[in-house]
This record gives sequence, structure tokens and C-alpha cells, in this order.
Amino acid sequence: MAGNIDIPSVSSPRLEPIDDTRIVSPHVLLVEGKEEIKFFEALLAHLKIPEIQVLTYQGKPNLPARLRTLQALPGADQIKTLGIERDADNDAKGAFQSVQGSLKKNGYPCPKKQLQLEGGSPAVVVMVLPGAGRKGMLEDLCLESVKHDPAISCLNEYFRCLDETGLKKPNNISKARVHAFLASREVPEKRLGEAALAKYWPFASEAFLELKKFILMVAGKK
Repeated sequence: MAGNIDIPSVSSPRLEPIDDTRIVSPHVLLVEGKEEIKFFEALLAHLKIPEIQVLTYQGKPNLPARLRTLQALPGADQIKTLGIERDADNDAKGAFQSVQGSLKKNGYPCPKKQLQLEGGSPAVVVMVLPGAGRKGMLEDLCLESVKHDPAISCLNEYFRCLDETGLKKPNNISKARVHAFLASREVPEKRLGEAALAKYWPFASEAFLELKKFILMVAGKK
């Protein structure tokens, strides 16, 4: 995907701890886990968008329950936009349909397709990563952003070597490749979200254009 997205200039991103016991912003983003919280907080800081409250639903099976409890949080009535992020894994279409089912079950507006705002108060928008109807996850999007990094050729050789040895393959090759890539950095023990906070993922990369569009929609700027 090519092209540029104009990012509005706003005040510095918030630095206070995340509060998941009450709604403090009219713009809420639900993400899969704790690492995703760190990743999206880093992306929001890069975009200078402080007004989105990022909360986790702690794994795909828990999304319906999280949507239900979200309605009961103090301040929930002020939510204007609600974004939901989840990984496609092996089935992007099925992942989106699963989110649709969770929304319908809890009485939320239900977008008919991704990156489309539906309803009002809240208006709901969904993105299944890595985007564009592809299989995969957030890790694949991050790896795409560093595909020209010199370390990638070393990664490819490493995994080729593992294949030739006949060792049992990792059960999640995308996560394995992210760990291997991060091992090439100056501080090698960071996880995906921590790496985002450390600016290891180049948010200026075109790989993140669709994700930035999603964030702007959640922030009410699209």
C-alpha cells in the first residue's frame, strides 16, 4: 500500500499509567494483550495522538466478555468511537466474523467490513492484522516494516539452517522470527511491545499505513 497519511499536530502524548477501571476518553481501542497495549501506546506517541484510551481484552476468547464489562465501566456513556484490533491468524475472514459476532451479542454497532465506522455513540471500527485480508498477526506487520534491515538476511539464513537440521519447527514462526530479529538489537531481551517503545519498529514504514488509518478513525479524525 502506498501513499501518505496526514497526521494532525496535537499536544504531547499522555504519560500517565493506563486505567482499565473506568473510561477516561471518548475514544477507546481494545487490543488482544499486554504487549499490544505497549505497541499501540508507542504508535500513538509516534502519531502524537494522546486521546485514545487503550484497553486489553486479554485474548481472543475474552472479547465478548470484555465488550459486556466495558459497558458497565464508569464513563462508558461518553464513548464516541470504539476500535477493536485482533490478529487474523490463519483466517482473516473468520477472525472478522468472530469480532462481528461479539459485537452483535453485546448490542454494539457492527461494521460490515473492516476499516468502516458503523453506528454512533459509539461508532465502531475493526481491523484484523496484519491487514488487507491477509493471514498472520501483528508480528508479521512488524517484520514487514523491517524487511530491508540488514539483520533480515541473517534471520533467513538462521531459519534455513534450522530447517536443514531437521529440528522441530516453532509452533508460531512469526513470533519466532520477531524474537530472532529483536536478538539482533542493542538491547536484545525486549518483547514486541517493549521493542515498539524502544523505537525498534520504524513507524514511518509504509507497512503501517493501513494501521495508521485505523488509528485515525478510532481517534475521530477520519
